[in-house]
Amino acid sequence: WNKHFDELTNYKAKHGDCDVPGAQGTLGRWVSHQREIRETMSRKRFDALDKIGFTWSVYESAWNKHFDELTNYKAKHGDCDVPGAQGTLGRWVSHQREIRETMSRKRFDALDKIGFTWSVYESAWNKHFDE
Repeated sequence: WNKHFDELTNYKAKHGDCDVPGAQGTLGRWVSHQREIRETMSRKRFDALDKIGFTWSVYESAWNKHFDELTNYKAKHGDCDVPGAQGTLGRWVSHQREIRETMSRKRFDALDKIGFTWSVYESAWNKHFDE
């Protein structure tokens, strides 16, 4: 366990996260296994992984990465109106609009706080109205 933990620590130092792909050999399989046994692992191991920023949910990690990309997009462009055709970020933004009614309050509030455009039609209307 300690050997893999050290490998993971090195991976994080190099890549900035603990999101080792499952297909990346023994370390990837070990990381996936840690997620599977989260509920039964010792508190000491759990705390050690948690302390280095272990990603317990790959879905949460992916959402956070896209949210960070959107924040950077807004800083550069002044809005959150990412065109749907603009790769994965555009598709993610469109999907957030689609699941607005079912997303967690925490995610909704985070998007709302940065000025997320919930309706592209309303946004376009407001832009033309202001001209």
